[in-house]
Order: sequence, then structure tokens, then C-alpha cells
Amino acid sequence: MVKQGLRVIILFMLIFLTIQTIDISARDSESSDLSSINNGALDLRNESISDIGPISLDGEWRFFWNEFLSSEDMAKDSGQIVEVPNHWNTYSFDEQPIDQYGYATYSTTLLLNEADVDQIFSLYVHGIASAYDLWVDRELVASVGKPATNYRDMIPGNLPQTVSFKPQTNEVEVIIHVSNFNQRKAGLWESISFGTDDQIREKRESSVVLQVFLVGCMFMIGCYHFAMYLQRHKHKSALYLAITCFSVAVRTLFLRDNLFIQLFPRINWEIATTIEYLVALIALIFFLLFLREGLSVAIPQKINHLFVILLISYSVFVLVTPPHIFTNTFTIFQTLVMVIVMTVIVFSILSAIQRKEGAMLDLFALLILSVSIMNDFFYYSQLVSTAEFVSIGLFFYLLIQSIHLSRKFSRSFDQVEQLSLELQTLNHSLECKVDQRTNELKEANANLKKMEKARRRLFANVSHELNTPLTFIQANIKAMMDGLIPRDESKHFRSVYEDTKVMAHMINDLQTLSKLDAGKVDFSYQSIEMRDYFTSLVEKERAYFERKGLTLDYIETLPPSYKAVFAKIDPVRMEQVVVNLLVNAKKHTPSEIELH
Repeated sequence: MVKQGLRVIILFMLIFLTIQTIDISARDSESSDLSSINNGALDLRNESISDIGPISLDGEWRFFWNEFLSSEDMAKDSGQIVEVPNHWNTYSFDEQPIDQYGYATYSTTLLLNEADVDQIFSLYVHGIASAYDLWVDRELVASVGKPATNYRDMIPGNLPQTVSFKPQTNEVEVIIHVSNFNQRKAGLWESISFGTDDQIREKRESSVVLQVFLVGCMFMIGCYHFAMYLQRHKHKSALYLAITCFSVAVRTLFLRDNLFIQLFPRINWEIATTIEYLVALIALIFFLLFLREGLSVAIPQKINHLFVILLISYSVFVLVTPPHIFTNTFTIFQTLVMVIVMTVIVFSILSAIQRKEGAMLDLFALLILSVSIMNDFFYYSQLVSTAEFVSIGLFFYLLIQSIHLSRKFSRSFDQVEQLSLELQTLNHSLECKVDQRTNELKEANANLKKMEKARRRLFANVSHELNTPLTFIQANIKAMMDGLIPRDESKHFRSVYEDTKVMAHMINDLQTLSKLDAGKVDFSYQSIEMRDYFTSLVEKERAYFERKGLTLDYIETLPPSYKAVFAKIDPVRMEQVVVNLLVNAKKHTPSEIELH
């Protein structure tokens, strides 16, 4: 199910990128075929702009270096022809390269079809650095910042605008005064779109909708992973990805229609430019920290730390220097980004070779991101005339990384659920064992109570048995003391002696019982033939019983086929048991009775 979802997402993104590329390529082809400015003029007299628009005003513009000229002034000076869009420091003046800092006048003439006269047309301007005034037929229609002939008087700005006008004739003159003393970009470095008011509005709205869509998606992905981090602080990969998404979302606001400036129109240009660079650096830093978690691409820690330190150092440089310094180090930033991207690609390929989970999909997304980055490098270097694609590539790549991270957390939750189920089963098993042990303890406790009662009865009987001979001894001694019985009669002493032997025997029995309870009685087991053992034991005790007037016989009930019966017993302890039984039998058996 997850794999099918990934295939759908990838297919959707590929279709989206293909449509965007085809659309841009078609527009560029149409513009180059039908709307190329030649020698300072765009001839549209044979075509209606309503049919072919919107078009880009690319081609050969008239250019006047270090001059702010009006229409009347340009009638006296033809200037020089330059290719637009481009940075003016790629031009030359008097066979000398033009410096990036300075001011100039751009001019072109639009030759319209007669059917387009008195119609409302628009210009979509969003790539002029760094301040300009736009004139159409000698009328000032747009202004961004304050162009000037020196750094002190100039006020830079960057605000895409749609400028509408209504031509009174089929010949429209467009003049732009531009100055730049503040950054690496200079002049008309991006195309100006021309078309009917509806065409330009539709083009800008579609661009804004795409930009808002990308920003909104990346912001939602960031919020989702930030919420995941709040729930599980231990895993910082979600936090790193969230900050990366937020930074890329803010960076995207500076692209295309520069929605950041439209959201905060009063913000200082230098502050806005610094923020634009910083958020890109922050996105890279936290992206590397995210990769350090090793979800699908494992970059060595030392290389990762080196990149992070370089990016942090460059961020500090951007913070402490003005835009006219740090923007001119953009080539260094480009090189660093390319090295980072190539490093990530190399280790992504290694992860894919090692068949690490998610590595193939991650490599595919990274290749798309790399293509979009290369396109933007060439686009901003005026080597291609496509469009900015890095925001789309970043969105696709971050979406894939988000899916990887979500799958990781999903597996963690599955493991937690499995462990919870196992814990419940274990708890149930423990409860059963506890119940079993409880029942066993109850049973053991009941047995202990029974044994305690038996012990009490035993001690009561022993006390009674001891009391009888003791009373007899006391009576005999008392009688002797009182002179009732002669002291020299031996039979009375013999009777007392016999009673003391009975008491000693009972005391020995009690000691033996105590040792048995304490487990301190040692047994010496031997293999004994039981018939011979009992025969000798009866013969040994027979005389004792006969003196008491009792007959003791031993009768075997085993069949003759049993010649010998052996058992492992302790003969001494067994004799004690048998003698105790016989003694008890003697005590409680009347005379003239036979014991068997």
C-alpha cells in the first residue's frame, strides 16, 4: 500500500515537472520565433498581441551607459545595442568591460498592430536590479526604489509589478532608468513580459498560485514534523526536517513574484536580502543535520561536520557584511552547494548499492533536485532561459524525505503496539501464575495450620504422658519421706527408675521430632533385606514384651515365590519407628493380648 502511494506521488511530480518544462519551452520557442526585439524595436504589426501573447521582451535593446536619458535626448544619441535579459557587467563600453556598479538607460520601441491600438496592455516586470523608473510614451508608469547616479542617493528595491497602459498609436516607446550600487545583479537580468491585461493577469496569477502552493505544502510538512518532534523529543530528525521545510518555504517566498516583499512591503531592502541568503543557508545546515541521522543516506560524520562549519561561517559572514559585499560571493556559495549536492549523490549511490531501505527512492529524488539546482544555476547565470525550478525540486525531495521519516515513525509505533500486545499477554500470564502461587500459598497455609493443630495436640498428649510418671514418682518419694513406705524396699526404687526411663524416652522422642522439623536429622540409607531385618527386630524385642505379659509374634504374608525383598532404609531410624509403634501398642494394649 505504501509503495503504491509512493508511485502515485512520483508519477504526479514527474507529470507536473514535465508540464511545467513543456509550457516554458513552448513559450520560449514562441517568443523567440515571433517576439524577438531587433535593433531596439519589436515589430508586431503583422500579428495581434491578443493572439500571440503574452510574450517576453527579449532581444536587442538600446543601451546608454552612465546616462539617464529622456526620449528627446535619445533622439540625438542612438546608444549601443545589447542583449536583454542579461547583467550589464557582461557588456562593454568603449571596448572596456562595464562595471557592475553604475547606472544606465534601456530603451525599446513596440510596433503594434493597428487592431491593438486603444487596447489595454500590461507589462510584467520582476527582474530589474536594483532600482528603476519605467516610462511608457514619456509617462512614468512604475518605480521601484530610487535610481540615482551614486550609492549615497540611490535607494534599492525589489518588487515585481504589473504595469498597465493604453497606447494611442501603434508605436510605443519604453524607457527604463536603472541604477545599481548594492549587489551582484545589475540591469535587466530577467525577462519582461508583455501582453493584454488579461494575459498578464492570468500569467501572474498562475505563478502566484504555484508559489503559494509550494510554500503552503512545505510549511505543512514542516508543521507536521515539528508536531512529531514535540511528541518524541528523543528523535531530532523530525525537528531538523521541520526547520529545513520552514527555511525552504521562506526562501521560496523570495523567488518568482517575491511574495515576501508583498507580505512585508515596508521592510528594508538590505534586511530582506540578508534574510533571503540566511534562510537558504539555514535550510542547508539543518538538511545536513537531518542527513546525519542516517535515515537513508549515511554521510561520514567528519565530512558532515565540515560542511556544517563552512555553512555556519558563511552565515556569520552574511550577517556582518552589507549586501554589496556578500552578494558578490554568490559564486562561492554556488560552489559549496554543488560540492554538498555531489557528496550527497555519491553516498546516496553507495547506500543504493548496499540496498539500504529507501535509498533508491532517495537517490531518484536527489537526482531530480540536482537537475533543478543545475537549471537554476544556468538560469541565474543567463546561460538558459527556462525558469526557476529549485523550489519544485526541493518540494519533491523534502516530500520524499518526509515519507521516509513518517515510515520510520510508523514502524516504531508498530513495534510499540506489538510490544504492548506482548506485554499484555505477559501480564495475563503473570496474573495466572500469581493466582496459582496464591492458591498454593493458601493451601500451604492451611496445611501449616493443620500441622500446628497436630503439634498442639502432640504437646498436650506429651504433657499428659509426662505428667503421669512424674506424678507417680512424686507420690513414691513423698511416701518415703513421710515414712509410709520403707526406704529400703527396692521395688519402689525400681518403679521410680522405670518411670524415669519412660520420661527419658519421651524426651528423646521430642528431640527427634524437633530435629525432623528442622531438617537436621541425618539418614544413612542401606540396601537391607526386609524379612531378615523384621525377624531379627521382633526377636530382639520379644523378651521385653513377654516381661510385660504380652505376646509378640511376627507373621509373614508374602508368598513363597518372594525369596528376598530389599529396600533402601536407614536401619537405625527404622528400628526407632518400629519400637515406638510397639511401645505405644504395649501401653494401650491390655494383658493377655497378642500383637502381630
